[in-house]
Amino acid sequence: SQAEAVVRLLAQETPAFEYLDEISGIIAMMRAAADLERGKNPTSAIEKARAILSRAIAKTPTDIDDRLWRVQLELLALRWSVEQGSADPRPLDEAFLLVEPLLKAPAEDPRLPATLAELHEARASLHARQGKDATIAIERGMSYAGEALAKNPRYARALLAQGKLWLHRARAAREAGPRRAAAARAVASFEATIRSNPLLVRAHAASVEEARKLAEERSAGR
Repeated sequence: SQAEAVVRLLAQETPAFEYLDEISGIIAMMRAAADLERGKNPTSAIEKARAILSRAIAKTPTDIDDRLWRVQLELLALRWSVEQGSADPRPLDEAFLLVEPLLKAPAEDPRLPATLAELHEARASLHARQGKDATIAIERGMSYAGEALAKNPRYARALLAQGKLWLHRARAAREAGPRRAAAARAVASFEATIRSNPLLVRAHAASVEEARKLAEERSAGR
């Protein structure tokens, strides 16, 4: 691709360029995400991005950017495994290990709590698929989403994670009233995400539609 050609040129002209691995890894991750959106197998691109970003992390172990990119890659890998019906938990386990050294990141940065909200939402989703109680994962995810949004109320990734967590609550509710209320909160978070970054929601259209239907259901509907 054109982006990869630019990276190759940078490698030739400035071999000591500090961010070469990070940029290369992001490009490979974007290719994996594009493959996933098209329904293609992203495994090759995921493995390439994983190797590059791992090399970048090894060079600068405390760099927050490299680790958070790698976490997003592991979430992509998890999503692919879920779509294939295997729901392999290993990418999620790896993602939690990746963020562990960052827990003392600058307090004003919303990215870490937003990422932790995403990870706990992913754990809640896995637990729900496995028939396990997802309450703790949902509560922890909600707490981290709130922390991120306190730092930046328009941070799209935190809003999206919050919406998905409210949807988990709606699905788990046994009574129509609490179910509708949680679904309405999910819809509000999804709509705020759309206003902040509409492209981010595109891959989650089914969740948005489900939340809207649950929010509109009548008491006698179930």
